Amino acid sequence: TPGARPWAIAAARAASLGERIGALHEQIRRIVPAVDRMACALYDPQDDMLKTYVNSTLGNEPLRTYQYPLSASPSLLALAKAAQTRVIHHIPDELPGDSQHSRWVREQGYLSSYTVPLLLRGGELDGFLFFDSRTAGLFTEAVVAQLDVYAQLVGMMISHEVTAIQA
Repeated sequence: TPGARPWAIAAARAASLGERIGALHEQIRRIVPAVDRMACALYDPQDDMLKTYVNSTLGNEPLRTYQYPLSASPSLLALAKAAQTRVIHHIPDELPGDSQHSRWVREQGYLSSYTVPLLLRGGELDGFLFFDSRTAGLFTEAVVAQLDVYAQLVGMMISHEVTAIQA
């Protein structure tokens, strides 16, 4: 929009991305109905912060405007460095730490989680994509294989939006 401020453009683009993520979440739920939440946190290497960016959350209040130093999360830092995904089959027993995010996930009743690091073309960390469920043990190898295709799509959508905002 001519004359619009950059932050207003960024907010509008994020809202549009949120709608597309919500539609994609609906598609995922047709295949894996128990995926109750998809959320992305972007990583800012300049201040070492993970920052909530976009989500699609069913039945609960989403975690908004949350930020946390990546270096303060040993488990996510290890995922980022190894470029590996993580499955938590039973959150109450396995989710490490007492961060606001960890407490929020447990309070919302999520029982299992699948975390995917989002990497830029050069292999640098762009952020994380989280799939959460109120069903323990949901993220089997078969489910993860189905979600990986969507995770790549979400990663491309987010990378495109961030690039457009930066431009």
